[in-house]
Amino acid sequence: MGSMTVPFSIPYAQVLANNWEIMGNFMYPKHAIRWLSTLIASGMLDLQLIELQTFSLADLPAASKAAALISGLEAVCLLMG
Repeated sequence: MGSMTVPFSIPYAQVLANNWEIMGNFMYPKHAIRWLSTLIASGMLDLQLIELQTFSLADLPAASKAAALISGLEAVCLLMG
């Protein structure tokens, strides 16, 4: 995964001559949500293994600090309302 902040120019003739393919997507492929849902529904992906920290929206600064420190199977969630 990566990104660029400059234009990506390539010689089109060289792409054709070498039979190259250029593929890309932002973050994850379109089918990722469906794929993950299937894994969860089948029991192959156990969400109980994720250590979840919850914060109210009023505690946004604390949530931000906690999110900066997470590693592994941890997640920070903001509760709205």
